[in-house]
Amino acid sequence: MQREAESHADEDKRKRELIDARNKADQIIWTMEKQLKDNADKISEGDKAPIQSAIEEVKKAASGDDVDAINRAIDNLQQRLTRWPSTCTAGRGRVAARPAVRPAAVPDHNKARPAATANPARKT
Repeated sequence: MQREAESHADEDKRKRELIDARNKADQIIWTMEKQLKDNADKISEGDKAPIQSAIEEVKKAASGDDVDAINRAIDNLQQRLTRWPSTCTAGRGRVAARPAVRPAAVPDHNKARPAATANPARKT
């Protein structure tokens, strides 16, 4: 039984890699289609076209069984995203300024206490 499992280990590994690559492809496809939809008014058709083309390449690669082709298509899409117009990313990552709040003093129970206050009931 163990030998049978060992003989299928490579096949199982390839299947796992394919599943992981397809999941990654599905995730990036969903994310990018959502971004395109959410920013439809901020991005021109000329800027959308290369990204939509790359999304289609990822979909096509993900429908096959070649893990390397899926990963290449994902990399290609990610490279095109580096040229994503700044109008779509403007305002992202900004957090409203909040006043700094100091935490209340927390006693450090690991510090040694002075002997006089360590145990007031005890006489030395």
